[in-house]
Amino acid sequence: MWADSESDEENNRPKFSKRKGPKDYFAPVSFVSGGIKIGDKVTKEEEEDEITDSDEDEPVQPVKQPMTKKKGSSGYKQAKLPKDSLHFRTNDAVTRMMMKMGYQRDKGLGKNLQGISTPIEAVQRKGRGAIGLYGSEKSERAEQDFPTKPTSDDEEEKEFRQKLQRWKKGEVQQKRKVKYTTVDELIAAGSGKKRSRDNNSDISKEKIIDMTGKEQRVLSGYHALWMKHDKPSEDDVPQRDQEKLFDLPELLHNLDLLVDMAGEEIIGNNNKLKYESDMCVNLEHEHERLVKLCEEEEERIARMTDVIKIVDECEKCQKLGGIESLQVCAKNFTKLQEDYYIEYAMHDLSSMAVAIVFPLVKKVFEGWNPLKNPKQGIEIMKQWKIILERDNQPTYNQGVMSSQTMLPYDRLFWEVFMPPIRNTILNNWNVHYPDALVAMLEMWRPLVPEWILANILTTLVYPKLQVEVENWNPLTDLVAIHTWVHPWLPMMADQLEPLYIPIRQKLANALTKWHPSDRSAKLILQPWAGVFNPNHMNVFLAKNIVPKLALCMQEFVINPLQQQMDAWNWVISWLDIISPVSMVKVLTENFFPRWIAVLSKWLSSNPNFDELTKWYLGWKSMFPEQLLSDPAVKNCLNEALEIMNQAVMEHSQPGARENIAYLTLTERRRAFEPERRDVPENNPLLSLNFTSIPTTLKEHIEQRAEESGLLFMPIPNKTYEGRQVYKLGRIQISIDQTMIHYNVKGQWNMTGSVETVINKAE
Repeated sequence: MWADSESDEENNRPKFSKRKGPKDYFAPVSFVSGGIKIGDKVTKEEEEDEITDSDEDEPVQPVKQPMTKKKGSSGYKQAKLPKDSLHFRTNDAVTRMMMKMGYQRDKGLGKNLQGISTPIEAVQRKGRGAIGLYGSEKSERAEQDFPTKPTSDDEEEKEFRQKLQRWKKGEVQQKRKVKYTTVDELIAAGSGKKRSRDNNSDISKEKIIDMTGKEQRVLSGYHALWMKHDKPSEDDVPQRDQEKLFDLPELLHNLDLLVDMAGEEIIGNNNKLKYESDMCVNLEHEHERLVKLCEEEEERIARMTDVIKIVDECEKCQKLGGIESLQVCAKNFTKLQEDYYIEYAMHDLSSMAVAIVFPLVKKVFEGWNPLKNPKQGIEIMKQWKIILERDNQPTYNQGVMSSQTMLPYDRLFWEVFMPPIRNTILNNWNVHYPDALVAMLEMWRPLVPEWILANILTTLVYPKLQVEVENWNPLTDLVAIHTWVHPWLPMMADQLEPLYIPIRQKLANALTKWHPSDRSAKLILQPWAGVFNPNHMNVFLAKNIVPKLALCMQEFVINPLQQQMDAWNWVISWLDIISPVSMVKVLTENFFPRWIAVLSKWLSSNPNFDELTKWYLGWKSMFPEQLLSDPAVKNCLNEALEIMNQAVMEHSQPGARENIAYLTLTERRRAFEPERRDVPENNPLLSLNFTSIPTTLKEHIEQRAEESGLLFMPIPNKTYEGRQVYKLGRIQISIDQTMIHYNVKGQWNMTGSVETVINKAE
C-alpha cells in the first residue's frame, strides 16, 4: 500500500485491475485487511496477517511492506520504503503535511514536543478477559515512553502467579530459598497474635465430610480440612508433555505446616512463661496481703480477748451487786467505748447493759417513793445516760414502743424508773396536792426520755385530773380548782384543753344564784382569765357575770345626801376581768340614765351649785381612767354639764354661773387634749379587740354553744371524712370550711346554718 517516494503520486499507485489505461474513478472500491489484491483473490500471506482471537502470547506482526509490479512482468515486487518509514505507516504526502506543521522526526507531537514520538501500535490481547486482567496492555514502545509504576497490588499479583506456577506439572522448580528465624524474632512477631487453632478442643475432633472435590472425603476434624492443599483447578494449570519424576508439593506443604506449628508452640510456651511469671508476682502480692491480714487478725484477736476480759469482769460485778459494782461496770463500759469502740459498735455491746446493768440499777430503786425522796438514784441515771446514749439518738414515735425497738437507755428507764412512778401516781398521789409530783418530774425531766414523759402525763396524770374535774363541785370544794390544775400547765399546756369545757360548765352552774356582793366568784375566775381562750372567756362572762352586774346597777340607789358606794365598788371591781366595753354598756344602760335623772331633779329644787359641782366631780373621780376615755362615758358626762349650764342661767346665785362655766370649759379642754403616749394596758380601744369576734366557723359554734349552755368538745379518735368529730349537746358534728355535718340518729346531714345545728343540739 505504500508508494515509492520517487515515483509520481498518482501514476505509481498500486493497480487492482488488469486493465491498462487511465483509472476509472467511478468504479467501486474494494478494501482488504492487508496485502495486495491480485484479481479477486487474497494471497495466503494476507490471510495470515488477519487478527485472530488466539490466547497465545505472540507479538503483534507488523504490516507487510507494499508490493509493486515490475514492468514487463505479471507479478508484483515489494516497494522500497525510506529507512525510517517504519515510523510512519502512511504515504509521504501525510509526512510532508505534518512536517509543514512543524513536526520533527523521532520527536514528540505538540508545540513543546511533549506527545508521542511513534504512531499508535495495535497490540494483540492475550485472551478475552476484562481489561487489566492480564496486566498492562501497552506496547513495548509505549512502555518505554510511558513506563508503568509498579504498585503493591501488582507485586502481590506477580508473587501469587509465581507461586501458582509452582503447581504446574513438569515445570522446572526453582531452588527454594531457606530463611532462618530465631526464637526471639518469632516471639516478637507472634506475641500479639492469637493461636489459629486448637487441635485439642472438642470441635476439632468432630467428623467432617468434604464434598468440595470430585469425590466425597471423610476427614477426622477441622485440622485435616485446614491441611487440604489450595491446589488450583486443572483448567487453570497448563499441562506439560513430561512430568518430573520426583515432585512432592504435599510434602513441602506439610513441612511448612510443621514449621508453623512449631512457631505457634514456641509462642504459646512464651505466653505460658509470661503467665507463670505474672502468677508468681500475683502470688507474692497475695502473700504480702495475707501476711498483713494475719497481723490484723492477730491484733483483732488480742483486742477481742481484752474485751472478753472486761465483759467477764462486769459479769462478776453483777453477781456481787451493790453501788460499788455498778460504778465498776460504768468504768468498764466507758473503757469499752473509748479504747475498743470498733468492737463495741460492731458487737452492739450497749445491749449488754440489759443483762448486766439493769439488775444492779433495779436494786438501787427498790422501795423508792418518788414523792418523799425524789433525788434517789438521780446521779446514777445521769452517769448511765451519758454512757448508753453516747452513740444512740432516739427517734421513736409515741405508741410504737416495744422492748425490741427501744434503745438501751430508754429500756433502762422504762423497766427501772417507770414501775415506781406508775405505782406512786396510781395509788399514793392526791390530785389536789400536785406540787410534790410536779417538782419530782421537773427534777427528772432532763434525764427522762421525751416519749416516756409524754406517756406519764398522758396515761397516768391526765386520767386522774379528768376524774377529779368530773367530781369537782365549786360550791362545796374548799380547794380552788386552779390550785391543782394550773401547776400542770408548763408540762401539759394544750393537753388540758378538753378539761376546760366541763370546768366552765360547772362554774356557770355555780353562778346561777350568785350575787356581785360575793367576792369568791372573782377569786375563782380571775386565775382562769389568762388560761381560757379569750373568746371563750368573754362569752362566759357575758353570759354569767355581766347580767348580774347590770342587775346590781339597776338596784343601786343614787342619793346625793347619803350615798352608799358598796354596790358601785362591787361592779367596778370586775373591770380587770370584764372588758371595758362590757362595763361601759352596763353603766350607760343601767347607771347614767338614773344618775342624770337625779341630777335634773336636784337642779329643779334651787340647789347649791357649789355642792352640785362637788357632787359632779366626786362621781367623775369614781370612774377609772379606761372608762373616762370611752366616748359613751364622755357623752354622758357632757350631757350632765349641759343640764347644769342651762339650770344655772335661770338662777341668780352669786358666782355659780362663773363656776359652772369654768367647769364646762375645763372639761371641754380636757376632751380636746391629745392622747397620752403611755397608753394603759386596759385602754378601752385595746379592749375593743377583734378577738371577741369569731373569725372561723368553729369559733362561732363555740361562742353559740357557750351562750346556749351546750357542751362542745372533740371526741377522741373519731373522724368523719377525715375531719374531727365534736360533741355538741345531744348530737355529733363535723366542721368543714363553710359547711357543718351533723349526725342525728346515725344519719349524717349537712347544713350551713349555725342556728340550725344549735337547735338540733338543744
